[in-house]
Amino acid sequence: MNRKAQLKPRASKRAPGADLRPAGGRGQAPKIFFTIVAWNYLSYAATLMASVKRQHPEALRYIIVCGKPESRPQLEVDAEIMYADQVDIPDVESMTFVYDVMEYATAVKPYAFLYFFNQNKNAHVVYTAG
Repeated sequence: MNRKAQLKPRASKRAPGADLRPAGGRGQAPKIFFTIVAWNYLSYAATLMASVKRQHPEALRYIIVCGKPESRPQLEVDAEIMYADQVDIPDVESMTFVYDVMEYATAVKPYAFLYFFNQNKNAHVVYTAG
């Protein structure tokens, strides 16, 4: 038997990812998408959330911003903007002095998951990076 024929994947009757899609209908757990950025990446996060909105219009969308600028950029965003200190992080102020921006955003992520799961224990929470 030809070796290439043995390695050929079998065709599936189901759509890719069909098993991973939550069942539709009433009472469905909410989907929450979030990303974490510094202010200078807000335009990228806005583009990301616009894409999420097109694919999942029913989903809740959040952009968690590390740091507070003196003035917020004027930008239309299809998501709720939160500051990292709104995510119930113990001693969040010291994190801003210990970590650089990338480390800070990474350190916020587990607290953000806990925050969203505490808001709705049945939610499907998705972190996405742009």
